[in-house]
Amino acid sequence: MTALLDLQGLHRRFRVPEAAGRPAGWLHAVEDVSLTLGRGEALGLVGESGCGKSTLAGLVARLADPDQGRILFDGEDLARLPARRAAHAPWRRRIQMVFQDPGESLDPRLTAIQAVMRPLRRLNGLKGAAAETAARRALDRVHLPRSLHDRLPHQLSGGQLARVGIARAIAPGPDLLILDEPTSALDVSIQAVILTLLHDLRAELGLACLFVSHDLNVVRLVTDRVAVMYLGRLIETGPTARVFDAPAHPYTAGLIAAIPRIPAPGAPPPPRRRLAGEPASPIDPDPQRCRFEGRCPRAAAICRERMPQLAGQGARQVACHLPLADPV
Repeated sequence: MTALLDLQGLHRRFRVPEAAGRPAGWLHAVEDVSLTLGRGEALGLVGESGCGKSTLAGLVARLADPDQGRILFDGEDLARLPARRAAHAPWRRRIQMVFQDPGESLDPRLTAIQAVMRPLRRLNGLKGAAAETAARRALDRVHLPRSLHDRLPHQLSGGQLARVGIARAIAPGPDLLILDEPTSALDVSIQAVILTLLHDLRAELGLACLFVSHDLNVVRLVTDRVAVMYLGRLIETGPTARVFDAPAHPYTAGLIAAIPRIPAPGAPPPPRRRLAGEPASPIDPDPQRCRFEGRCPRAAAICRERMPQLAGQGARQVACHLPLADPV
């Protein structure tokens, strides 16, 4: 599979001022992340809140600049162009994003049709009737009734707003769609409808998708491959089914074990395993120490002395000195 997106050694840090006796330092939100995404592939990016998923998605969408590393999109290094100028880049229409809360990301003064027409005017150069026709086509693709095209955001339900957000993202004709928790603000019944819609659109349009989520059940349903993050670092990658069936990293195993399960009729509830302890601070972490060492049931001296690197064969990789399974 040809790599459409190739991330190489990405870093993103934020300055943390001195406070409450704590010295100033740097928060390492994304650290040495390398990852590829093939054309037409769906990749899930998972991990706890605060692990750096959304920061990484923002770097790929060129909403923020990396401190170090390359973002190769179809062979072109997008990191060479500052984020403040990315809105006018020739490749801008080829990378689009669906945000977590469509109600917050849509302009309250624009109707649904106007919201979708805006990127068509700016990125595709369409005007007048041509822009309106293309916008209605995008709204039709997400199955928003035409009777709702002229309504403002506050006149639409959560599911309808989600459809408008997706229509706005697919209208310019992107090759890569970045979805940052696209269903987390929706009721469970609406989530299923939107996920089915995204699956159908991906097949119809041949989209590559970077799907950011903390909901492992959703990721298992809609992705081909999964990448697990912990405190800014990638710790495991591989085909979704293989990672879920046989996780190699202890943290991945803990995440999967925590997924709620419905017991069979008459059977006792399945045990819920919890990861002990609290995540380490992401502020100036020890560069030689495994980020998960303080919570890992398999931790050994080497985990405190040397940072594990992603290793394995092919698409299956794990960053662990003592993995649960060989990443093959």
